[in-house]
Amino acid sequence: MSRPHRPRVQFAVCLFLAANPEESLWTTDIVAKFGGNPKHVGERLRYAIKQGYIAKRQDDEGYLPGRPRCVYSAGPELLRAIGRA
Repeated sequence: MSRPHRPRVQFAVCLFLAANPEESLWTTDIVAKFGGNPKHVGERLRYAIKQGYIAKRQDDEGYLPGRPRCVYSAGPELLRAIGRA
């Protein structure tokens, strides 16, 4: 399986969250739906997070010792763009 191109993953996640603004995606959900490596999801979504299209939060439970699991949802700019803000 080839590595997905960074903008493709960002675009796909933004489209999914725009269509489903009440949903959140775990890192593993993004990998299952759009491909890639879980270690690189944050890096691939960095620009969309920085611009406010995707919101990132960390789960307190964590799935690996010392490494919290990230949850991604529609950010304020995406919600504004779809008329939900």
